[in-house]
Amino acid sequence: ALIDRLKTVLADEVMDVKASTRLVDSPACLIAPAHAPDRQMEKLMAAQQGGGMGALKPILEINPRHPLARALNKAIEDKASEKFDDLSFILFDEARILEGGAPANPAKFAERLNRLILG
Repeated sequence: ALIDRLKTVLADEVMDVKASTRLVDSPACLIAPAHAPDRQMEKLMAAQQGGGMGALKPILEINPRHPLARALNKAIEDKASEKFDDLSFILFDEARILEGGAPANPAKFAERLNRLILG
């Protein structure tokens, strides 16, 4: 259920969402689709063309054992759809930050984070 909900909420941001068996401490990471340049190569190519990241959507790999994944599952159980959506986008933005990027919309990132902290 978690993967399916993340795919729906993040449909405009990611090509796919998968559970990871290799992540240990991180809640999530972004990977390139099969047969596509890796994320670092895509960044280099986009920088040479004077733009941001390329047009390919990444795949979000999540660590189902991480506390953030458990919080997402709890939001599903509690039927807290706004909280689930906020956590989903924070998870995605965190993966972008961990790979050296920034949230696509820093103001929205801060708004979601503040809502969850104050919630």
